Amino acid sequence: MADYAVLIPFVTTEEGKALLLEVRSQLVKQPGEICFPGGRVEAGETPVETAVRETCEELGLKPEDIEVFSEPETETEIMADGRRVFSVKARIKCLSSR
Repeated sequence: MADYAVLIPFVTTEEGKALLLEVRSQLVKQPGEICFPGGRVEAGETPVETAVRETCEELGLKPEDIEVFSEPETETEIMADGRRVFSVKARIKCLSSR
């Protein structure tokens, strides 16, 4: 079973702190789903690298725009089908107003 990683992206706006979510395209699996950016961990990649890579691909960010502040070893969810999902918490610097 493959491992997956998602980024839980925190931003700070003029209204305060918030979480950034995405709506999946109608052209992919689970169309219209509201979720955190993420995907499958590739060979030789850590969950943090996966979460950052997928977030950059999906949201058009650069790795330097993302400040990771949690390690996923303690943030793992086992899904009903046995897949492991690692959660990585980070601040999105380029979208924060403060």
